[in-house]
Amino acid sequence: MILAPGTPREIWMTAEDCPPDVRELLIKILSIQLCSDCSALLMGRWILEAPPDEQLEEAQAVAQEFRHAAEARQMLIDLGYDPDPLIREAQSALDVRARKLDAFMTPITSWVDMNVYKFLGEWGGMLQNVAGMGSRYLPYALWCARTFQDEGFIHLEAGRKHIEQMAADPGKLPELRISVDKWYPLFVDMFGAKDSPNDLRCLERGIKTLSNHELRLAWLDGVLPALLEHDIAPADPLQGKRSRYPELTDTVAEIQANVAEKQLV
Repeated sequence: MILAPGTPREIWMTAEDCPPDVRELLIKILSIQLCSDCSALLMGRWILEAPPDEQLEEAQAVAQEFRHAAEARQMLIDLGYDPDPLIREAQSALDVRARKLDAFMTPITSWVDMNVYKFLGEWGGMLQNVAGMGSRYLPYALWCARTFQDEGFIHLEAGRKHIEQMAADPGKLPELRISVDKWYPLFVDMFGAKDSPNDLRCLERGIKTLSNHELRLAWLDGVLPALLEHDIAPADPLQGKRSRYPELTDTVAEIQANVAEKQLV
């Protein structure tokens, strides 16, 4: 364990350095992430649905998800938690809860569905990684930085590109809107409740640097303008599957006004 220059706050270099409460929080975060990655591996079946010149790109994305899962598994082992029973449970069937978020228990049913899932979900994953890159547990901070590169610069951009291409085809718009209505409520929920006890503990202990509310705001600022510009936004951007987010009202109104003004130019 070392001290960061100029601050009394601890930096944990190894799992052995972590206090018990920090270990507990890290195990919770990483086990949820691992189950999410296990579900994301099911994307592999869509490789052959991609255009032929993009199948290699899709295969590489699945391989990167394998690496994310393997590294999360090793971190859990280092923290004294055996993740293998959880992995077996998560991979036994898509609709088995294990520690999956709702979005990762929902089947992908088409190539359009796949890319809406990727666009909305990878925005969320990328932001979670941003929040973790400042973690005081250095193995987790480094893992978040590596994963950010894949999810932010490769997976998200692939989803964005395909959404733009599909939205330019009037024949695809109805299917795109149906898919957005399916996935948006699931992914707006993915960050957890505002000011939840675990969220506050993670911030206080320096495990992450952005709150659930801040992450949801950043996600909304990333995805909603594109959905509005392509005329595929949900009717109610404040509504998740499990919760409604009235605290986002002003942000949604501002984004809608900005997009409307841009379209008038």
